[in-house]
Amino acid sequence: MSLRPGVVDFDEKWKDLSATISAVVELRPVKRLTWNNNISDIYALCAALPKSFAEKLYESTRSLLEDSVTALAEEIILLDSRSLFCRYHYSWSLYRQGAHYLDSLFSYFNRVHLNKYRPQDSLDYNVPGIILPPTSPVDPNAPVEIRNMSLKVWRTRMIDVIEEKLISAVINEVVKEGNERDLGMAHDVLQSFIEVTEYDKERPYGYYQRVFEDVFLSEISSIYRKLASQLVTDLSYPQYIKE
Repeated sequence: MSLRPGVVDFDEKWKDLSATISAVVELRPVKRLTWNNNISDIYALCAALPKSFAEKLYESTRSLLEDSVTALAEEIILLDSRSLFCRYHYSWSLYRQGAHYLDSLFSYFNRVHLNKYRPQDSLDYNVPGIILPPTSPVDPNAPVEIRNMSLKVWRTRMIDVIEEKLISAVINEVVKEGNERDLGMAHDVLQSFIEVTEYDKERPYGYYQRVFEDVFLSEISSIYRKLASQLVTDLSYPQYIKE
């Protein structure tokens, strides 16, 4: 395929590209030829004449991911605590890696098309004696790198939907002090709360603190208060001190 701007049929390109996107985020195999063709398709859509399809491509990709993650969340939320914990961990592991590959597939879009949404009045260095104007604020609704968009979709369409049951499941795993594998899985789940907002440079841990940390500290305090009360009732003073 010639990498030159030209007239493009969006629907024709999207048919093949959408199949690849779905496969990538589920870590299903994609043939090398298909992958290379899709990279060319993304360039063709972004450089299309007389008008670029870049924004339509972005919105279509986001919509596809939202539908996929929403359907998955609707399945996961119906599971019991232990099954929900394991299924979330497995699904997140696939999606997280898939988002990385998807970012690579959309490298041209990330590198070229997003430039117009980045501040242009900032420099990477300061010139002595020159006062630089403040950096223009970034539109919170502007397109972002595909990986960051994918992670945001996971936050809004997965974690926000199953949040209550997921947090309860994680706390159960942490409190019961399970084996090393289960604690490792709990760590991965908690890490997902951080990764889905890592693009937020001002408050990278804000979502994690709100969703899990505050709830966890409250639940742990309640658990140990109940345990202490039970020990006071069941044990003598010397036994209580020993415990």
